[in-house]
Amino acid sequence: MRKLLAKGIADIKLEIAIERYTDDKASLEQGSDLAGVSLWRFLDELRERNVRLKYTLQDAEAEVENLPLKKRGDS
Repeated sequence: MRKLLAKGIADIKLEIAIERYTDDKASLEQGSDLAGVSLWRFLDELRERNVRLKYTLQDAEAEVENLPLKKRGDS
């Protein structure tokens, strides 16, 4: 019974997170946090539900700016 209840709660959290993402009220990271799943799992759920990603050039540029820089000779 507890497992069934826990699964139901997890499913509801995922539904809410996807709804917030599709309504532009949450980012991918916020959606995955809200759902309590990894970013990869959240992306899989979006793909399975045919939800298009909202990822702009500005998003990509911001990620590139936040990448740690490697110094020459570092592995």
